[in-house]
Amino acid sequence: MKIKSVFFLSIIVLLISCDSITKKKYTLLLHSKQPSILGVGVDYKTDSSVSEYDNDSTAYYYGKMRYELGVAFERELKLGKEYYDFEVLNEQREDIKYNLKAESITEMDIRAVEAAKKSGKDLKTNLNKPNESQKVVIETPQIKELKKKFRIKKDEFDENNLVWYEPKTAPNFRNANGFYCYFGTKNGSPYVLRIVHQYSADDWLFIQNYKFSIDGNAYSYTPTEMKTDNDNGIWEWSDEVVDSEIKEILTALINCKSAKIRLEGRQYSKTKLISASQIKSMKETVELYQLMGGAF
Repeated sequence: MKIKSVFFLSIIVLLISCDSITKKKYTLLLHSKQPSILGVGVDYKTDSSVSEYDNDSTAYYYGKMRYELGVAFERELKLGKEYYDFEVLNEQREDIKYNLKAESITEMDIRAVEAAKKSGKDLKTNLNKPNESQKVVIETPQIKELKKKFRIKKDEFDENNLVWYEPKTAPNFRNANGFYCYFGTKNGSPYVLRIVHQYSADDWLFIQNYKFSIDGNAYSYTPTEMKTDNDNGIWEWSDEVVDSEIKEILTALINCKSAKIRLEGRQYSKTKLISASQIKSMKETVELYQLMGGAF
């Protein structure tokens, strides 16, 4: 995995954040494909997100820009995914492209593509740019003791000595239930903290977002991408960079007395307790990340 997507995600947040007063809801569908996880054929996937805008033109423009940013992001990180189309639906589930004039669409396409190109160049510049605020510290006895609780995997093909730190309590494979954090270092310095949720069962939920009750306080976040697979059962999972929104939830989690998570699917939902061992593991991950110089 070659990921440094905080910059990209911050762009997306800027694109879709807006005052909800008097605005209308629109659903953005991003269509992509990639080689099958089984190595045969192609897996097709549609990511869905809901935002609010003043009108159809604005919604289309930002939908087009987000699509082009996805293309640029994939081009730089080479994750094997290909975005090939997008749709923006209004509250009546109609594709708004057919409500707009052709000349307006052409103009917005040009503007969106140019904006995405600039952002793509910025992304490429920042991918391997070191974070000067993060410093490698001396390996103290506390760090050495915490490291014993992690699976440490070096990417031998990465030029920046990429190393992943994953809790030993985390599942080894995706076809198991799990909720945990992990992080990576480059040249010994932490550069990304991530959070993973895995759901395994007999029936699909097609998870779209997560809702939390943490010591009686409500939180939520929508993953930027959900992945799925199946064999003798099904599994759905997300693997997200801990941005400012997730950081607030993670901070509450590692300091809480009790917590539950609700997996919100297309039609159904499932509520699960977040175990004390999962919370402890997240706390230890954040602690090691900080002790090694990571900013949290």
